[in-house]
Amino acid sequence: MFLAPNFILVMLFIFIPAVGGLALSTAEWDVFSAPKFAGAENYVELVDDDDFWIALRNTIVYTFALVGAESSGRDGGESAAVG
Repeated sequence: MFLAPNFILVMLFIFIPAVGGLALSTAEWDVFSAPKFAGAENYVELVDDDDFWIALRNTIVYTFALVGAESSGRDGGESAAVG
């Protein structure tokens, strides 16, 4: 009984939008007309785009740099992961 509200919220705010986003990612849609199914064409275009790979590399470098800095305890105190 106590899990029902949490389950409903997870479905409403996480699962349903994720499935909707996945469905729209396989469609060709310009917002003004009805979405048309494109299949994996959007993903093929993404893999072929040089800007995607640059952005992915920058994201990975930034993430590792930030996590490394936070984990090292650069302020002289204990690290963020205490316990």
